[in-house]
Amino acid sequence: HKIDTHGGYFEGDFINKTIYQLAFFGFDGLLNLDEPDKTEQLNQFSAKYQEKKIQVILSPARLN
Repeated sequence: HKIDTHGGYFEGDFINKTIYQLAFFGFDGLLNLDEPDKTEQLNQFSAKYQEKKIQVILSPARLN
């Protein structure tokens, strides 16, 4: 029996896609580059992950 210390967070398609996007495209790869309002993009980003019950902590440097 394998113990999953992460509660299955890394088994879903959504989080796997997110991990690969971060690895290959960086944080900007998760955002809509066509949308000029970065604050709105970050709000949408946060809402999307809250909906999936994933806690995201962004660096203040991302708000510049």
